[in-house]
Amino acid sequence: MNSRSLGSYATLLALLLLPACTTGAPAPAGVDVTGTWTGDWSVPGADSGTVEMRLQQNDGKVTGTLRVTGSAAGDPSGRLEGVVAGTVFRFSLPADPLTGNLTADGDVMTGTGNRNVLWYFTLRRQR
Repeated sequence: MNSRSLGSYATLLALLLLPACTTGAPAPAGVDVTGTWTGDWSVPGADSGTVEMRLQQNDGKVTGTLRVTGSAAGDPSGRLEGVVAGTVFRFSLPADPLTGNLTADGDVMTGTGNRNVLWYFTLRRQR
């Protein structure tokens, strides 16, 4: 392979990798999850209980609190952080391993969480 061919391959490789190295703007928030949400959570065949989220959204970033009742494996209640992209609200708790992905549809959010086992959530926004 001559140096001209090597240079062409290097240029092609750089052009292919360039999009992976750039950072674009985050996906716009499609929904606003601000408010108080209450509902139920369950781990099939194990625990279940109630959940309350108090959320404040600024653009796509969300902060707030989570209150959970009924967990025999310890209480994950506390401060939460998250992001909204499209209709999906992804959250985590800095002081607990619980993470979640909820889909918002008007005043209803449903989805799953993970805290070493799969949690199912159904919440309604309180008006």
